[in-house]
Amino acid sequence: MDTHHKIAAWLRLLTSGLFLVLLILIVALVGTFSAEIAESLADDPDFEDFGNIINVLLWVGLIFMVVLTLAEIVISILFLRGTAWAKYGLMAFAGLGLFNIPFGTALGIYSLWALTRDIPQPTGSTPPGTSTSLM
Repeated sequence: MDTHHKIAAWLRLLTSGLFLVLLILIVALVGTFSAEIAESLADDPDFEDFGNIINVLLWVGLIFMVVLTLAEIVISILFLRGTAWAKYGLMAFAGLGLFNIPFGTALGIYSLWALTRDIPQPTGSTPPGTSTSLM
């Protein structure tokens, strides 16, 4: 794991953590106002069930986003700890992040570049005065 791998993983971890905090705030706001929206729409006979449907869709969407964000946090931590398969999970989340214009796109491009590039290997030359033999 080179420096760019670590930077990409830390950036994914940081942005996921910030997004999780934002989602918690949204959940608090939706929880506060969803009951009021459902009640206000229930007064109209044409929209009796519409408020409940909107409420369920909001909660399902928020729960889905929280689960995805927690998965990205866990995969980032596993990658930083050296788990080999976590690289592919980070690449998948970087690909999904490409759709989040403009910051997610920039972070996704950098993450994909960092995770898919070949790590340069040192050349066969050794510094003077060092030996490669085991004797």
